[in-house]
Amino acid sequence: FPSHDTLRRSDTNALADIGFVNDYLDTVGLKAFCPVGVDCFVSVWYDQAGSGYNAIQNSSASQPLIVINGIINRVNNNCAVRFISTNSSSNDWMQSSTLGNYTGVITSFAVFNYVVGGSYIFDQGFTRYIVYTDYGSLRMYISTDLVGSTRILNTQYLTYSLFNSTTSVFTVNTNTFTGTAGNFQTANIITLGAPASLVSGNFNLNGNIQEFVTYRSNQSANQATIRSNINSFYSVY
Repeated sequence: FPSHDTLRRSDTNALADIGFVNDYLDTVGLKAFCPVGVDCFVSVWYDQAGSGYNAIQNSSASQPLIVINGIINRVNNNCAVRFISTNSSSNDWMQSSTLGNYTGVITSFAVFNYVVGGSYIFDQGFTRYIVYTDYGSLRMYISTDLVGSTRILNTQYLTYSLFNSTTSVFTVNTNTFTGTAGNFQTANIITLGAPASLVSGNFNLNGNIQEFVTYRSNQSANQATIRSNINSFYSVY
């Protein structure tokens, strides 16, 4: 889900699609739609692969922010979608339409940070194929944890997750961890910023997501190139 959004103004609830200019989010159009004194929320984060698996949030109470009081939300000088968690029904999260049941290898890449606490970056089923934080560590999970690096607040992360049963791989920036993440489960939906089965609970993200890319295939042969391209854009490490 690279940045191409349908946004909602806080003052009028008007909607606008904001696209790209030279492969970057159209910040001129964004500022024109979201002037000083206005917050803007993301209601649709479009699937740039053209598959139509857009991340959507129709409830205004749970839409994440991209402009705060007329100022574009950024991490490391790049636009970021700000998810706020209050451990209530007003937690921010976004979810795709049903993708169809899939049980097998999944490769995912994400760029994000934590501002407060930890918890879910994404979930590709009902608590299956996830990246999250628990006990102060970044982890990937199918039916058991593969533990990665210690989570540090306000630190930008680029993760590569190969959900491959007993030979799973989890790279956090430049550190790679291997082992089991559990047996394959059913992946059927993508949720950003929360667990699919408990979007109003205590496991929501309080932080920023800038990029999310996923494949229903093994991309281990291409992951170094993909990570390098993402890192070149976001300058994570």
